Amino acid sequence: MRPTPLCPRAARQITCLFLAVGIMAGVAACSGSSPTGPGGGATPSVGTYVGTLSVPGDAGLGGLLLLKKNSSFMAGGPAPGRWLAGLLDLVEPRLLAQSAATGTLVTDAGPVVALTGTFNSTTFTMSGGGYSISATVNGATISGTGTAPGGAVAQVENMAPSVPPVLPANPSGTYRSSFQANPLWTFKIVRADNGVVQANCKEPRNVSGDVSIRLSHDTGSTWDGQLLVTWTERPGGPATGFGCGAAGTTNSFGPFGIDFRGTIDVPLVFVGGETTLQNGFTYVRTLGFVGVVNGNSLDGRFWIGFSRTGNVAGPPAQAWTEGYPVTNVSLSLSKS
Repeated sequence: MRPTPLCPRAARQITCLFLAVGIMAGVAACSGSSPTGPGGGATPSVGTYVGTLSVPGDAGLGGLLLLKKNSSFMAGGPAPGRWLAGLLDLVEPRLLAQSAATGTLVTDAGPVVALTGTFNSTTFTMSGGGYSISATVNGATISGTGTAPGGAVAQVENMAPSVPPVLPANPSGTYRSSFQANPLWTFKIVRADNGVVQANCKEPRNVSGDVSIRLSHDTGSTWDGQLLVTWTERPGGPATGFGCGAAGTTNSFGPFGIDFRGTIDVPLVFVGGETTLQNGFTYVRTLGFVGVVNGNSLDGRFWIGFSRTGNVAGPPAQAWTEGYPVTNVSLSLSKS
Protein backbone atom coordinates (compact mmCIF):
# COMPACT_ATOMS: atom_id res chain seq x y z
CA MET A 1 0.00 0.00 0.00
CA ARG A 2 1.27 3.47 -0.84
CA PRO A 3 2.13 5.71 2.08
CA THR A 4 0.15 8.92 2.54
CA PRO A 5 1.69 11.58 0.29
CA LEU A 6 3.22 14.44 2.27
CA CYS A 7 3.85 14.55 5.97
CA PRO A 8 1.29 15.71 8.55
CA ARG A 9 0.50 19.39 8.39
CA ALA A 10 1.85 20.14 11.86
CA ALA A 11 5.21 18.58 11.07
CA ARG A 12 5.85 20.56 7.90
CA GLN A 13 8.28 23.40 7.49
CA ILE A 14 7.49 25.56 4.49
CA THR A 15 9.67 28.01 2.65
CA CYS A 16 8.05 30.70 0.51
CA LEU A 17 9.41 33.02 -2.14
CA PHE A 18 7.84 36.09 -3.68
CA LEU A 19 9.10 38.03 -6.65
CA ALA A 20 7.53 41.37 -7.58
CA VAL A 21 8.59 41.37 -11.18
CA GLY A 22 11.12 44.00 -12.23
CA ILE A 23 10.57 46.11 -9.11
CA MET A 24 11.21 44.40 -5.80
CA ALA A 25 12.04 40.94 -4.49
CA GLY A 26 12.01 39.44 -1.03
CA VAL A 27 12.41 36.15 0.80
CA ALA A 28 10.00 35.17 3.56
CA ALA A 29 9.49 32.06 5.66
CA CYS A 30 6.00 30.92 6.58
CA SER A 31 4.25 28.02 8.22
CA GLY A 32 1.70 25.65 6.77
CA SER A 33 -1.10 27.01 8.98
CA SER A 34 -0.46 30.75 9.15
CA PRO A 35 1.55 33.00 6.82
CA THR A 36 4.16 35.41 8.08
CA GLY A 37 4.32 39.14 7.60
CA PRO A 38 6.09 40.76 4.68
CA GLY A 39 9.74 39.83 4.29
CA GLY A 40 12.41 42.39 5.01
CA GLY A 41 16.05 42.68 4.06
CA ALA A 42 17.84 44.23 1.11
CA THR A 43 15.92 44.91 -2.07
CA PRO A 44 17.58 43.90 -5.33
CA SER A 45 17.52 46.56 -8.04
CA VAL A 46 16.44 44.17 -10.80
CA GLY A 47 13.83 41.46 -10.59
CA THR A 48 12.33 38.95 -13.01
CA TYR A 49 11.67 39.58 -16.70
CA VAL A 50 8.27 38.33 -17.86
CA GLY A 51 7.54 37.41 -21.47
CA THR A 52 5.68 34.98 -23.66
CA LEU A 53 7.14 32.18 -25.76
CA SER A 54 5.20 31.45 -28.94
CA VAL A 55 5.73 28.43 -31.19
CA PRO A 56 3.74 28.34 -34.47
CA GLY A 57 1.54 25.25 -34.45
CA ASP A 58 2.98 24.56 -31.01
CA ALA A 59 0.42 22.08 -29.61
CA GLY A 60 0.96 23.67 -26.19
CA LEU A 61 4.75 24.14 -26.40
CA GLY A 62 4.55 27.92 -25.91
CA GLY A 63 3.57 29.73 -22.75
CA LEU A 64 4.60 32.20 -20.08
CA LEU A 65 8.34 32.82 -19.71
CA LEU A 66 10.06 34.05 -16.52
CA LEU A 67 13.79 34.86 -16.64
CA LYS A 68 15.95 36.10 -13.77
CA LYS A 69 19.55 36.95 -13.09
CA ASN A 70 20.63 34.97 -10.02
CA SER A 71 22.81 37.75 -8.68
CA SER A 72 19.79 40.07 -8.49
CA PHE A 73 17.76 37.64 -6.41
CA MET A 74 19.99 37.34 -3.35
CA ALA A 75 21.94 40.59 -3.72
CA GLY A 76 22.63 41.99 -0.28
CA GLY A 77 20.58 39.26 1.37
CA PRO A 78 21.62 36.59 3.88
CA ALA A 79 23.12 33.27 2.83
CA PRO A 80 20.37 30.63 2.59
CA GLY A 81 20.07 28.11 5.39
CA ARG A 82 19.63 24.41 4.75
CA TRP A 83 15.83 24.65 4.65
CA LEU A 84 15.91 27.53 2.14
CA ALA A 85 18.61 25.88 0.05
CA GLY A 86 16.32 22.90 -0.42
CA LEU A 87 13.63 25.06 -1.99
CA LEU A 88 16.10 27.02 -4.09
CA ASP A 89 17.24 23.70 -5.53
CA LEU A 90 13.63 23.08 -6.53
CA VAL A 91 12.61 26.35 -8.15
CA GLU A 92 16.04 27.77 -8.98
CA PRO A 93 19.32 25.88 -9.22
CA ARG A 94 21.98 26.78 -6.68
CA LEU A 95 23.66 30.14 -7.27
CA LEU A 96 27.02 29.27 -8.80
CA ALA A 97 28.18 32.57 -10.27
CA GLN A 98 26.98 36.11 -10.76
CA SER A 99 26.57 35.42 -14.46
CA ALA A 100 24.27 32.45 -13.82
CA ALA A 101 20.58 32.81 -14.66
CA THR A 102 17.46 30.76 -14.04
CA GLY A 103 14.04 30.67 -15.59
CA THR A 104 10.66 29.02 -15.71
CA LEU A 105 8.44 28.28 -18.70
CA VAL A 106 4.79 27.76 -17.74
CA THR A 107 3.57 26.00 -20.89
CA ASP A 108 0.10 26.31 -22.36
CA ALA A 109 -0.20 22.51 -22.30
CA GLY A 110 0.30 22.38 -18.52
CA PRO A 111 3.85 21.24 -17.64
CA VAL A 112 6.25 23.75 -16.11
CA VAL A 113 9.82 23.62 -17.45
CA ALA A 114 12.89 24.71 -15.44
CA LEU A 115 15.50 26.65 -17.42
CA THR A 116 19.14 27.35 -16.59
CA GLY A 117 21.81 29.37 -18.33
CA THR A 118 23.72 32.62 -18.22
CA PHE A 119 23.18 36.36 -18.45
CA ASN A 120 25.69 38.86 -19.76
CA SER A 121 25.08 42.60 -19.83
CA THR A 122 22.22 42.32 -22.33
CA THR A 123 21.31 38.71 -23.14
CA PHE A 124 19.88 35.62 -21.47
CA THR A 125 21.11 32.31 -22.95
CA MET A 126 18.92 29.57 -21.50
CA SER A 127 18.09 25.90 -22.02
CA GLY A 128 16.14 23.08 -20.41
CA GLY A 129 13.48 20.50 -21.19
CA GLY A 130 14.34 20.48 -24.89
CA TYR A 131 14.15 24.28 -25.18
CA SER A 132 16.93 26.66 -26.21
CA ILE A 133 16.27 30.39 -25.74
CA SER A 134 18.21 33.60 -26.41
CA ALA A 135 16.48 36.74 -25.09
CA THR A 136 17.80 40.30 -25.16
CA VAL A 137 17.02 42.82 -22.42
CA ASN A 138 15.97 46.36 -23.32
CA GLY A 139 15.16 48.27 -20.18
CA ALA A 140 12.52 46.20 -18.38
CA THR A 141 11.47 44.27 -21.49
CA ILE A 142 12.78 41.14 -23.23
CA SER A 143 12.61 39.80 -26.77
CA GLY A 144 14.38 37.06 -28.67
CA THR A 145 14.24 33.70 -30.38
CA GLY A 146 14.79 30.04 -29.63
CA THR A 147 13.83 26.48 -30.40
CA ALA A 148 11.29 24.17 -28.78
CA PRO A 149 11.38 20.36 -28.41
CA GLY A 150 11.56 18.81 -31.86
CA GLY A 151 13.41 21.80 -33.31
CA ALA A 152 10.40 24.09 -33.80
CA VAL A 153 11.26 27.80 -34.03
CA ALA A 154 10.17 29.86 -31.01
CA GLN A 155 9.69 33.60 -30.55
CA VAL A 156 10.14 35.51 -27.27
CA GLU A 157 8.02 38.61 -26.79
CA ASN A 158 7.59 40.91 -23.81
CA MET A 159 4.44 40.29 -21.81
CA ALA A 160 3.65 43.88 -20.86
CA PRO A 161 2.37 45.19 -24.24
CA SER A 162 -0.02 42.25 -24.73
CA VAL A 163 -1.32 42.12 -21.15
CA PRO A 164 -1.21 45.68 -19.76
CA PRO A 165 -2.31 46.10 -16.14
CA VAL A 166 -5.60 48.01 -15.85
CA LEU A 167 -5.62 49.47 -12.35
CA PRO A 168 -8.99 50.44 -10.85
CA ALA A 169 -9.36 53.60 -8.77
CA ASN A 170 -8.93 51.49 -5.62
CA PRO A 171 -7.20 48.11 -6.10
CA SER A 172 -7.32 47.37 -2.36
CA GLY A 173 -9.28 44.29 -1.43
CA THR A 174 -9.33 40.51 -1.65
CA TYR A 175 -9.42 38.67 -4.97
CA ARG A 176 -10.70 35.09 -4.98
CA SER A 177 -11.07 32.12 -7.29
CA SER A 178 -11.35 28.35 -7.17
CA PHE A 179 -9.17 26.11 -9.32
CA GLN A 180 -9.10 22.56 -10.58
CA ALA A 181 -6.27 20.62 -12.19
CA ASN A 182 -6.27 17.01 -13.35
CA PRO A 183 -2.66 15.77 -13.44
CA LEU A 184 -1.63 12.13 -13.81
CA TRP A 185 -0.19 10.63 -10.62
CA THR A 186 2.67 8.15 -11.19
CA PHE A 187 4.06 5.59 -8.77
CA LYS A 188 7.17 3.49 -9.44
CA ILE A 189 9.34 1.04 -7.47
CA VAL A 190 12.68 -0.18 -8.84
CA ARG A 191 14.96 -2.79 -7.23
CA ALA A 192 18.35 -1.26 -6.48
CA ASP A 193 20.36 -4.44 -7.08
CA ASN A 194 19.17 -5.40 -10.56
CA GLY A 195 17.04 -2.51 -11.83
CA VAL A 196 13.89 -4.62 -12.11
CA VAL A 197 10.72 -2.50 -12.02
CA GLN A 198 8.41 -3.93 -9.34
CA ALA A 199 5.62 -1.38 -9.63
CA ASN A 200 4.71 1.11 -12.35
CA CYS A 201 1.32 2.77 -11.92
CA LYS A 202 -0.53 5.78 -13.29
CA GLU A 203 -3.65 7.20 -11.68
CA PRO A 204 -5.70 10.28 -12.65
CA ARG A 205 -5.70 12.82 -9.85
CA ASN A 206 -8.15 15.61 -9.06
CA VAL A 207 -6.49 18.63 -7.44
CA SER A 208 -8.92 21.41 -6.55
CA GLY A 209 -9.07 24.28 -4.10
CA ASP A 210 -9.28 28.01 -3.49
CA VAL A 211 -6.85 30.87 -4.15
CA SER A 212 -7.10 34.35 -2.64
CA ILE A 213 -4.86 37.40 -2.98
CA ARG A 214 -5.25 40.36 -0.62
CA LEU A 215 -3.89 43.76 -1.68
CA SER A 216 -3.58 46.78 0.61
CA HIS A 217 -1.86 50.11 -0.01
CA ASP A 218 1.15 51.07 2.11
CA THR A 219 2.82 54.30 1.03
CA GLY A 220 3.58 55.82 -2.35
CA SER A 221 3.74 53.10 -4.98
CA THR A 222 4.31 50.32 -2.42
CA TRP A 223 1.63 47.76 -1.70
CA ASP A 224 1.35 44.91 0.78
CA GLY A 225 -0.14 41.64 -0.35
CA GLN A 226 -0.80 38.08 0.69
CA LEU A 227 -1.58 34.97 -1.34
CA LEU A 228 -3.38 32.07 0.37
CA VAL A 229 -4.02 28.65 -1.14
CA THR A 230 -5.98 25.69 0.26
CA TRP A 231 -6.56 22.55 -1.76
CA THR A 232 -7.62 18.89 -1.73
CA GLU A 233 -6.14 16.00 -3.74
CA ARG A 234 -8.45 13.10 -4.64
CA PRO A 235 -8.26 9.99 -6.82
CA GLY A 236 -9.65 10.91 -10.22
CA GLY A 237 -10.11 7.46 -11.72
CA PRO A 238 -8.81 3.88 -11.74
CA ALA A 239 -5.09 3.23 -11.78
CA THR A 240 -3.41 1.51 -14.71
CA GLY A 241 -0.18 -0.48 -14.68
CA PHE A 242 1.03 -3.12 -12.23
CA GLY A 243 1.92 -3.34 -8.55
CA CYS A 244 -0.41 -0.46 -7.78
CA GLY A 245 -1.77 -1.61 -4.43
CA ALA A 246 -4.61 0.37 -2.84
CA ALA A 247 -6.07 3.43 -4.52
CA GLY A 248 -4.67 6.82 -3.58
CA THR A 249 -6.22 8.58 -0.60
CA THR A 250 -7.90 11.98 -0.30
CA ASN A 251 -5.75 14.61 1.43
CA SER A 252 -6.26 18.31 2.18
CA PHE A 253 -3.56 20.96 2.51
CA GLY A 254 -3.16 24.60 3.51
CA PRO A 255 -3.61 27.36 4.03
CA PHE A 256 -0.29 28.02 2.30
CA GLY A 257 0.69 31.68 2.44
CA ILE A 258 3.12 33.98 0.66
CA ASP A 259 3.48 37.64 1.71
CA PHE A 260 5.00 40.47 -0.31
CA ARG A 261 5.67 44.18 -0.65
CA GLY A 262 6.01 45.80 -4.05
CA THR A 263 4.26 47.67 -6.83
CA ILE A 264 1.20 46.32 -8.62
CA ASP A 265 1.53 48.04 -12.00
CA VAL A 266 3.61 45.13 -13.32
CA PRO A 267 2.90 41.39 -13.61
CA LEU A 268 2.90 39.90 -10.11
CA VAL A 269 4.79 36.62 -9.72
CA PHE A 270 4.40 34.33 -6.71
CA VAL A 271 6.63 31.26 -6.43
CA GLY A 272 6.18 29.02 -3.40
CA GLY A 273 7.26 25.57 -2.35
CA GLU A 274 8.09 23.22 0.44
CA THR A 275 10.62 20.48 0.93
CA THR A 276 10.39 18.00 3.79
CA LEU A 277 12.45 14.98 4.85
CA GLN A 278 10.58 12.19 6.60
CA ASN A 279 11.53 8.55 7.18
CA GLY A 280 14.19 8.66 4.49
CA PHE A 281 11.90 10.19 1.85
CA THR A 282 12.07 13.66 0.33
CA TYR A 283 8.71 15.39 -0.18
CA VAL A 284 8.75 18.35 -2.57
CA ARG A 285 5.83 20.55 -3.52
CA THR A 286 5.80 23.65 -5.68
CA LEU A 287 3.06 26.13 -6.52
CA GLY A 288 2.85 29.60 -7.96
CA PHE A 289 0.79 32.30 -9.61
CA VAL A 290 1.63 34.99 -12.15
CA GLY A 291 -0.88 37.58 -13.29
CA VAL A 292 -1.85 41.22 -13.69
CA VAL A 293 -4.43 43.49 -12.11
CA ASN A 294 -7.18 43.88 -14.69
CA GLY A 295 -9.91 46.13 -13.37
CA ASN A 296 -11.61 44.27 -10.52
CA SER A 297 -9.85 40.99 -11.23
CA LEU A 298 -6.40 39.41 -11.19
CA ASP A 299 -5.87 37.44 -14.39
CA GLY A 300 -3.08 34.92 -14.90
CA ARG A 301 -1.95 31.34 -14.38
CA PHE A 302 -1.70 29.16 -11.28
CA TRP A 303 0.50 26.06 -11.07
CA ILE A 304 1.02 23.21 -8.61
CA GLY A 305 3.04 19.98 -8.46
CA PHE A 306 4.27 17.28 -6.06
CA SER A 307 6.97 14.61 -5.89
CA ARG A 308 8.13 12.05 -3.32
CA THR A 309 11.39 10.14 -3.68
CA GLY A 310 13.41 7.86 -1.44
CA ASN A 311 15.00 4.48 -0.83
CA VAL A 312 13.69 1.51 1.16
CA ALA A 313 16.40 -0.65 2.74
CA GLY A 314 14.61 -3.94 2.05
CA PRO A 315 15.61 -6.60 1.43
CA PRO A 316 15.53 -6.10 -1.42
CA ALA A 317 16.60 -2.45 -1.46
CA GLN A 318 14.20 -0.35 -3.52
CA ALA A 319 14.01 3.14 -5.01
CA TRP A 320 10.55 4.72 -4.79
CA THR A 321 9.26 7.70 -6.80
CA GLU A 322 5.75 9.09 -6.98
CA GLY A 323 3.84 12.29 -7.54
CA TYR A 324 2.38 14.41 -10.31
CA PRO A 325 4.16 16.91 -12.60
CA VAL A 326 3.86 20.65 -12.13
CA THR A 327 0.66 21.55 -13.96
CA ASN A 328 -0.85 24.98 -14.61
CA VAL A 329 -4.35 26.33 -15.22
CA SER A 330 -5.66 29.74 -16.30
CA LEU A 331 -7.15 31.66 -13.39
CA SER A 332 -9.13 34.87 -12.96
CA LEU A 333 -9.53 36.03 -9.36
CA SER A 334 -12.52 38.35 -8.79
CA LYS A 335 -12.49 41.14 -6.23
CA SER A 336 -14.93 40.48 -3.39
